[in-house]
This record gives sequence, structure tokens and C-alpha cells, in this order.
Amino acid sequence: MTAAWETFVMDGQMLDDVRPAVASSWVRCAKNRVDPMNAAGRLAGEGMTSSIAQANVSLINIALPMMEGVSNAILGERSVIALTDNCGHILETTGDPTAINRACALNFQRGALWSCDEVGTNAVGMALELGCPMHIAGSEHFCKPLHGSASSASPIH
Repeated sequence: MTAAWETFVMDGQMLDDVRPAVASSWVRCAKNRVDPMNAAGRLAGEGMTSSIAQANVSLINIALPMMEGVSNAILGERSVIALTDNCGHILETTGDPTAINRACALNFQRGALWSCDEVGTNAVGMALELGCPMHIAGSEHFCKPLHGSASSASPIH
């Protein structure tokens, strides 16, 4: 998959071994001029973050106890569990403290926007765009700083 990513980023050619949903996302990322060498969610200001959280308070109140339960069950697995709004703004995170610190280095934290237009192909953005569960691993991510990670996401309908 790394060769397919390199070929697309360098030459704009899509190899056959790229899943169709990922290929479509890479094309959109390139068209939208997402920098494949950079990945960091755009942080909203504290006022905007508070407004987004307030607009989603019911969702947060229902989801957070479940998120914490899952987090406790997978403690030590170097994972982060996140809840976003329907645009991809991160509302809450929980999980392994080391993993959370690594995620924060990429602005994967409360108040950051993780749409594909912001950070390239990723599970959160893809799940929101396609309306179905997604898993993106390694170099399926459009942005190279995410190639060492795997992410899964599912929209809540």
C-alpha cells in the first residue's frame, strides 16, 4: 500500500490495489490541496469549542459513559476513543494516556476538526462522508504522519 500511496502522491496515478473508497478520498484530498506530508486537525477556539459541545450535550452525556467503559476494557492497548459531531469536530476523547498524548501532537483532541478536507483520508472523515463504518490503516491515510496508525469509526444515526 505504501507504493500505491507514493505513486499517487508523486505521479497522480492510482494503482489497482487501492480500495475504491480510499482511492476516491485520495483524489478529493489532492483536488482540495490537502498536504500529504502534514496532518493536524484544525483547532477551534475555546468559544467555538464550547458552542459545539453545548449543541451536542445530549450526545456527549449518553456516549461518554460508554466510551469510558470501553476505554477501561482496553486499558493498555495504546488506543484513543473519540466522539465527534456530524462535521468531525472532536467532542470528547478518552483512552490510554500515552496514546492521547501522541494524538494531541496531531491535534486529535477536543475542539479539533478531523474531516477529510482538513487532515486527509481518515476513518472519522470517511465514516461521516460515506455514512457507514470505516477502517483506515497505515498508508491508506492520505497524510504521511498518520501512516503509523490505524483508525476505525462509525457514524451514529
